[in-house]
Amino acid sequence: MSRQPSQQRARGYSVLEVLIATTIFTVFAASLFQLLLTLQAAQDRQGRQLTGLQATRAPLRQMLGELRLVGYPARNNFASPPAPGLIADGFLEATTNSLVFEADLDADGEVERIEYRVSADGRSLRRQLFRKQADGTLFGPLSSQDSFVQNLANQSLANPLPVFTWDVDPGSAAPFPNNISITYVALAIGVSLDPRNPEKKKILHLAGAARRINPSQ
Repeated sequence: MSRQPSQQRARGYSVLEVLIATTIFTVFAASLFQLLLTLQAAQDRQGRQLTGLQATRAPLRQMLGELRLVGYPARNNFASPPAPGLIADGFLEATTNSLVFEADLDADGEVERIEYRVSADGRSLRRQLFRKQADGTLFGPLSSQDSFVQNLANQSLANPLPVFTWDVDPGSAAPFPNNISITYVALAIGVSLDPRNPEKKKILHLAGAARRINPSQ
């Protein structure tokens, strides 16, 4: 007596199994999509933060470089009495929101007067440059940057942060502010990280110090 081979009946997926698989796939896809959105938003925030830092680092480096040259060249740099316009008079004004000083910034033999002032609304730092003529009078301004540093938030902090502070040389006979030996610059910058809510900002802090290379005698 011969045996008939057993035949398995083909079996498909039930409706319930299809629904379960679809639900699992949908939840997985939604989670993955949400993760991608979160990563993209974080990357965008980091990009905006980096842009804010880069936009402020260059002005800060420029300020510190100029502050190192305050008072150069002084009268004692010349063998014989020079014309008034060849002498840098050092610091002329120093407050927590403003600095005015003279220096030969580019070593071309011509002295410049530089003014840094926080705007009236406290949201930007202005820079003006004047050239000192041979007779000591000023020519200019040669340049004026009303928003040298933008999005300044020093004054809007819970504890307002001075933009400029300093140390004075106790051994200097020069009156203030020309006895300043080290200048400190602190910048609080408000950066909007969410384009949908531009008023909500993160505060980034940058700071530096500059020691004069030619203190007043």
